[in-house]
Amino acid sequence: MICEPDIAFAPRWLMEASLPSRSPYGQTWLRQSSRLHLTVHAGQEDDDVGDMTRYVGVPYGTCARLVIAWLTTEVVKTGSPDLDIGKSAKHFFSKLGLASTGGKRGTIAALKLQLHRLLQARFHVQWAASDVRGHASPVIDVQSCLDDSACGVSWPLRRQLTLSTGFFNALREHAVPFNWGFFRKIAQSTIAVDLYWLLSSRATEAAQVFEVSWSGLAGSLGTCATPKRYAQNVMHRIESICAAAGFEVVKYRDGLVFKRSRLSFQDTRSHRVGRFNGSAYQACGECSEQSAEHSQPAFPTR
Repeated sequence: MICEPDIAFAPRWLMEASLPSRSPYGQTWLRQSSRLHLTVHAGQEDDDVGDMTRYVGVPYGTCARLVIAWLTTEVVKTGSPDLDIGKSAKHFFSKLGLASTGGKRGTIAALKLQLHRLLQARFHVQWAASDVRGHASPVIDVQSCLDDSACGVSWPLRRQLTLSTGFFNALREHAVPFNWGFFRKIAQSTIAVDLYWLLSSRATEAAQVFEVSWSGLAGSLGTCATPKRYAQNVMHRIESICAAAGFEVVKYRDGLVFKRSRLSFQDTRSHRVGRFNGSAYQACGECSEQSAEHSQPAFPTR
């Protein structure tokens, strides 16, 4: 049983339709789930000479998910588009509870790359249906993540980021809570994070028991396999994640039935916003034995 977990937040539109796990080909990323259509366009910047523009690439991998979670949590916690990213890379990593490592494959380079790509990207979200209350969800169209008056997005050239109104609202109005301590434990695997985020999204808007079809699961996480083949490939991972996260799962012909048993995040307003600091995570039972390596997890450098 998890006791007083730190609560972090991520936008529902990235929980229902995931970012790529690896750097994708091309400068546009498309994901179509049963709930929405997500389009991510890579941003552009001037090259070193200044007479041409180049694409910076689409955000991807665990580090991109980490950054979007930190941004969303800070927006919910502060209620402001002005975010303090710290006076140095080491300070920023302390906010995340991560060990900072240098080099081409170190965590500093990976976080800088994904933060840069994320803040330069453009997002378009078209909801496929109305929400659980029957209200039509408005289209999300973020043409710029940063305020137009902010210059230079190559972190950490400045200490404060000012999010654009569109991006700020897209994060704040669609924030969904999840357990930050559990996220840290599974963050080596993007598919584990995406599965957990999808379950967290559905659990906050549904009854105690809810269903996810195989086609819906495949659409959210992305696959070219048939639903039956996809079920065979990911079922063992789903069972493992559900057992650890506090969900019971039963397989049927067309999909899965989930029942919440422990981690039930119903309303973002009813939960304490936790710090992005491993020392703040308190647990008991099977999660109480945290070793030193868990206090400073090593995220994939991609």
